[in-house]
Amino acid sequence: MKNILLITTSLVCLCYGTLCAQPGIVPVHGRISFKKSFMINDEAGFRAYAATFGRYLLAGIAAEGETVNPKGADFVQDEEAFLDFVRSTYSTVTTYAEVHEFGDSVIRSYRTRDGAMISDYMLIHKDRSTYDMQARIDTSFVYIREEPYVYIRYDTVHIEEYRDEVRDILGYPCFRVTLHTIEPEEEGFMAYQEMNKELRPYTEYWVTERIRSLYHPVCRDREILERYYPLEINEYPEHSRSAVTRYTVDTIDIR
Repeated sequence: MKNILLITTSLVCLCYGTLCAQPGIVPVHGRISFKKSFMINDEAGFRAYAATFGRYLLAGIAAEGETVNPKGADFVQDEEAFLDFVRSTYSTVTTYAEVHEFGDSVIRSYRTRDGAMISDYMLIHKDRSTYDMQARIDTSFVYIREEPYVYIRYDTVHIEEYRDEVRDILGYPCFRVTLHTIEPEEEGFMAYQEMNKELRPYTEYWVTERIRSLYHPVCRDREILERYYPLEINEYPEHSRSAVTRYTVDTIDIR
């Protein structure tokens, strides 16, 4: 049976202590990693998405009073060239993994490709909900000093649960959840918000309730993390699901 939760962020105020009191593993030590991939499910649908994106991109630039570079406008209006560009923005970022290494008070977050680290470290301080950035080459060099760990903010969050759709992911029982959002109106171009209303992008999660943590290698949706822990994330740029960016867990070794 489908359960529907309609939540506004102003009403969501569950604390971390309450979260940890619920059944499940609260990671203190160990490692969890997610691999990223991209797939086009429907070429015609993806073409339509790219065309809509280009139209709103030009409208957004014009609405902000910026002068649209003629060459840039020609590029966006060149259907094949812009399609290749949109495709490349997805497909060129498919070969890495997002990793969290859990410690007593600190989570070390970084990115790898083929087992080799390719990013600097983000050090998340769980007790203070802050982070800093540490250079990979010289770990004594901290170039961003403690700042608040920020979650994605929405005006409205619409969560749908499908508890009758179940999967086992690396030994954890999971069910499907979808997330539809409305972003704050003061952020971004008005044209961008109009585009989202037309395209209706959304995110699908396969979540477990056996892991309890507000810190995830990929997800920064607090409304999700206060309730579940995603082990697969599918991001669809529009409602017809012509393409998907997928994050799949490939390692869980936590305790």
